[in-house]
Amino acid sequence: MADFAKKQNRRVLTFLVRCFVLVIAATLALQILPWKRLAVILPSLSPFVAICSALAIRTLSVITLLAVPLFIMALWRGRWFCRNLCPVGFLSENIRRLRRPANPNFTKAPLIGQWVVLLTLGGAILGYPLFLLFDPLGIFNGFFQALCRPFSVSSMVYCLPLLIVLTINFVWVGLWCSHLCPLGAIQVMLFRLWGIFRHNILILYRQESPDNNKVLTARRDILALGTGILAAVTTRKLFRGRAMKPIRPPGAIDESNFTAVCIRCGNCTRACPAGIIEPDPGGYGVASFMTPTLRFENNYCQEDCNSCNEVCPSGAITGLSLAEKRKTTVGLAKVDMSICLLSEERECTVCVRICPYDAVKLAFSEEDYISIPKIDPDKCTGCGACEWVCPVSPKKAITIESVS
Repeated sequence: MADFAKKQNRRVLTFLVRCFVLVIAATLALQILPWKRLAVILPSLSPFVAICSALAIRTLSVITLLAVPLFIMALWRGRWFCRNLCPVGFLSENIRRLRRPANPNFTKAPLIGQWVVLLTLGGAILGYPLFLLFDPLGIFNGFFQALCRPFSVSSMVYCLPLLIVLTINFVWVGLWCSHLCPLGAIQVMLFRLWGIFRHNILILYRQESPDNNKVLTARRDILALGTGILAAVTTRKLFRGRAMKPIRPPGAIDESNFTAVCIRCGNCTRACPAGIIEPDPGGYGVASFMTPTLRFENNYCQEDCNSCNEVCPSGAITGLSLAEKRKTTVGLAKVDMSICLLSEERECTVCVRICPYDAVKLAFSEEDYISIPKIDPDKCTGCGACEWVCPVSPKKAITIESVS
């Protein structure tokens, strides 16, 4: 009887701890705390994101180190995080309790999550981690980010991944957590890898022959990594040149890698005080869907702000200082004199006066005998201030175009 009471108390305590963790995770995702940098914590805890993104961008940043505790925990205890702290796992567990009858048997179902991890690692070798956006912590973060946005198609799309995960666990009880989740799969793989390492050290010490089953498993893993590399090459070629290139936030990595490294967590969108970062609804191709782009209808990329550089968990947007950000070019201003007010001999110099980098100057055109705006490409960073204040509408006389 005493043992039963202890078990019950332990269950209650675990439930309360998981509720507390869920509240903390949602608080971080909602960015309701005054320290915006805290938004990077939740999706950065994932070893899946940390390992694949570090391999893809060839950089080990301070943000990547946030995954070290969970990495070590996986080596020691396997999926302990999934069972005790994961907010998506906790939500899925309570969703599936609504389902009757009890949990069906998925023991014979393929472990798709492990293949997803291996394919993503293989793609990351070429800088294109195919399935990084399936990380559950990024999905959770994106859902709560979307709740704080005005209702739109893009906010609904941000909500869909978590709703799909919960639906999978409701219809096929526990299937996502046990067989599909890449974060859970990489924890299992790290735990087994550490076990194999210790076992092989023991084999060398005892001078025993290796286990053929483990050799066969290793061959399958190598095959999956090779398939990931091939898939990355194919995907890159498939989407290359299909659409015009978007204007990305300052510090964004090369476009050929960006669409795979970005996990669509929504951190940069919420962190931007100017509100100019918007998720791409698909206008720049399938691969770019829901990735951040810059739009200058309501503001510009302010010279005293680098918020988006501080909250990206995957390294798709690198951590630039303010000084580095001011020197980073995201686009180039272009003038359409056919609609510019100066071409009609009307007085207008707003683009010259607003430019924070002194990149727009008026020059006299002897051919047209009028003053026209000239852009200095060495000074222009594509901040969008000139486009924002241009009074011409609906199409602006001066716009920012991508230079990538």
